[in-house]
Amino acid sequence: VEPAPYYGNTGGVIGGNTIGSNRVSVLGINNSVSRSATGVMIVGDGNTVLGAARNVIIQGNDNFISAGVTNVSLLNTNGMTADESVELYLCDTSAGGFNMELPTPSYIGQKWVFKSVEASNTLTIRATPYTIDGAAEKTLTTLHETKVIMWDGNNYYIISEF
Repeated sequence: VEPAPYYGNTGGVIGGNTIGSNRVSVLGINNSVSRSATGVMIVGDGNTVLGAARNVIIQGNDNFISAGVTNVSLLNTNGMTADESVELYLCDTSAGGFNMELPTPSYIGQKWVFKSVEASNTLTIRATPYTIDGAAEKTLTTLHETKVIMWDGNNYYIISEF
């Protein structure tokens, strides 16, 4: 069953709403998804997903995912910074390539898994100002390509790829 669309209080893409429901599609900018929401799809830019939200799909640019959010899928997004509490990112590049930025983690051994679930374009993982296996960035270009990246306290390393 598809989530019911939520267009905000204006009936358009203006946004600025807070969504706390389950199984909701959000179309717009600058929306906030609450800690209790599950099964949320966001299409738009500048949205925030808080706390313990689960099963979130995001399509858009410059969206923020806070600590505690689980099961995140990215669709053609850009300007996204990986969060320490989200370990798995399923990335769809069908409408264009996009970039993921790795943060400065708070503990050694923090790891992320990036998997390409659609590979029409390139997913670029950046580690500014750090490196990933000595390089400023790594890319995923083939379907189902997966990289597991870990922080050692100074830089990032690919500990597994398939």
